Amino acid sequence: MSVSTLDELYAAEVDSIESSEPTSHARRRMDTNETRSLLVVDNGALIGIIKRNALLNLSDEEFEKPVSEFMSSDVPSVQNTQSAQEAYEALGGDINVEQVPVVDENGSLVGVINRSDLVAASADTPTASPGEAPPADRMPVEKGMSVKDSDGSKLGEVAEVSFAANGGVEFLTIEHGLIFKKQKQFPGEIVDRVEDGDLLLRITSQEFGMVKDLGEDE
Repeated sequence: MSVSTLDELYAAEVDSIESSEPTSHARRRMDTNETRSLLVVDNGALIGIIKRNALLNLSDEEFEKPVSEFMSSDVPSVQNTQSAQEAYEALGGDINVEQVPVVDENGSLVGVINRSDLVAASADTPTASPGEAPPADRMPVEKGMSVKDSDGSKLGEVAEVSFAANGGVEFLTIEHGLIFKKQKQFPGEIVDRVEDGDLLLRITSQEFGMVKDLGEDE
């Protein structure tokens, strides 16, 4: 696939929220749209991202405070006039969000591009055909995603994810346990696919249980 600029790749429909809106609006929007984050704008300009994890322990009073108080300004973005390769190199290969914000020359948010599409386009390789799973090393993996075994049984949630230079998952830390939370770390090759927002692994629950928890004595 050969593209000149990101204009040929990004989607113009963006789920964003104004920084001055109450944080309760952000929670309601994420619940309604079943998303884990919202891009934050100020008069149309991208200024950050607010994630569901940041809202877990807020009080009713805090939920009435503006989104700007709980957002993170650390959000990667690319410019619509860049080529896919330029955008990928500008990000340094470190793409830890499922959808990368696209801004114009004035910093205004104009769209988003799927991480998998950007990685594929930058490598000048074809994206997956309709109905076909994307390559395993280009799946959008995010902190907080539900993790399931090869039979579809839930194991836990993604606690941390480390990406390799080519955009693939290098290491994956999974948090599990109902009361006392523990973590296990795995290499990226155990990832099978992303399906309906869940991360499916190539291993069974039994194999998962055989791996020692981080910090557990040998």
